Amino acid sequence: MLTIQAVDLAHNGNIATFIIASSDSDFGHLAHYLRERNFTVIGIGEEKAKEEFRAACTSFILLEVSEKPSPTPPPNPLKQVAPSKEMDKQIRAIIRRDGNNGQLSLVTLGAKMFTQHKVSTTMLKEANWRKYFEARPQIYECDPSRTGPCVKLKQAQTSG
Repeated sequence: MLTIQAVDLAHNGNIATFIIASSDSDFGHLAHYLRERNFTVIGIGEEKAKEEFRAACTSFILLEVSEKPSPTPPPNPLKQVAPSKEMDKQIRAIIRRDGNNGQLSLVTLGAKMFTQHKVSTTMLKEANWRKYFEARPQIYECDPSRTGPCVKLKQAQTSG
């Protein structure tokens, strides 16, 4: 799923650099694909990351693994955001501005909400953007497409 979303962002997003934080050499194919399309790919991983993955990245940052047990992680620094009319106004503006025929892929919308308004699904009570939109059927309509799920504004919402 991460690979599909990365390829979707490569085609539809305004992205110049991808960071792949993994020691899994299966991401080497994705890194190679992105580099062939002139994206910068930064790999971050442990010593066990295979050379094929490292070489497929523009650069690779080696993580040092601590032998000590890690402390309890701090609470999420991103505070939860209650759904608001303002946030829905921001979403509608992005769909109108960047959408194609009144719809926008969920991956692209999520990336734009984060870069423009610093809102991610980790800050919402819903698990993902699809669930967020499905909880608001009076405003949004989710459209499962062959290339990835999209969101559309309901007809009554397109003018305001």
